[in-house]
Amino acid sequence: ILETILGKFQGQKISLKDTGIFFREQTKESLLEGVDFFIENEAKFNKQTIRQNALRFSVQRFEFEIKKTVVENYHFWSNENLKKR
Repeated sequence: ILETILGKFQGQKISLKDTGIFFREQTKESLLEGVDFFIENEAKFNKQTIRQNALRFSVQRFEFEIKKTVVENYHFWSNENLKKR
């Protein structure tokens, strides 16, 4: 699984490198516990670290990555089809 945050579960110690909170189950109760844990520990997070992590998901990066993936797959597909002829 590719995680988009460096995080901790409820009850774990927060470090300056953390950018979020994980919740253990996909339930309303678990999500609310995670939100409460974040609120209780909000001051322990480094806002600049969180911002830097969020910039990995900029529009510019998305456009670059999607174009790169399309071009790479197009070339692969083209080469595979040429081999079949």
